[in-house]
Amino acid sequence: MRVLDLHRPSNLLPWNSFFFFCSTALEQLESSAGPVEVTELTGPDAMEEKCGPAAICFVSFLPDILDSKAEGRNKYLEMLLSVAEKFKKDPISFVWVAAGKQPDLEKRVGVGGYEYPAMVALNAKKGAYAPLKSGFEVKHLIEFVKEAKAGGKGNLPIDGTLEIVKTEAWDGKDGEVVDADEFSLEELMGED
Repeated sequence: MRVLDLHRPSNLLPWNSFFFFCSTALEQLESSAGPVEVTELTGPDAMEEKCGPAAICFVSFLPDILDSKAEGRNKYLEMLLSVAEKFKKDPISFVWVAAGKQPDLEKRVGVGGYEYPAMVALNAKKGAYAPLKSGFEVKHLIEFVKEAKAGGKGNLPIDGTLEIVKTEAWDGKDGEVVDADEFSLEELMGED
């Protein structure tokens, strides 16, 4: 019978090698995961590509570009990227959509009106979602993702099939107000 003497470094070499190998392999796996993405939901193809294979798809609804301007939207996207980075090893995905661009999705998950920004955890395969019920801040988003990954509570059914429409991708610029044709009050009120 051989006794392992823990005070002799030569006896620990096999264990040290094993742990070194495992930690190195994990580091390489993490570095090969590739960069994280938060993709704009611009149509059914993007939905299928990003949300189809994911166990959970986190959909963020960001304010209209006229409300947040490019600077504000970019801050939201940076927040989402920092959250996605923390969970890059998990089989989840992150997408975003501008307010009003996917009206059927907004209606089916109870988002809209003045409730931007917002986020839902969506499982399209199971036809269920869970809304973020706290503030749209990094610490709350991280907690929400953790809860959803753990099975979450408060999942709600999605009635029917989601209809995702094709939209133009954001060009990265501030929005422009489109001037409507001006009309006079007399034209509006008419003369009776």
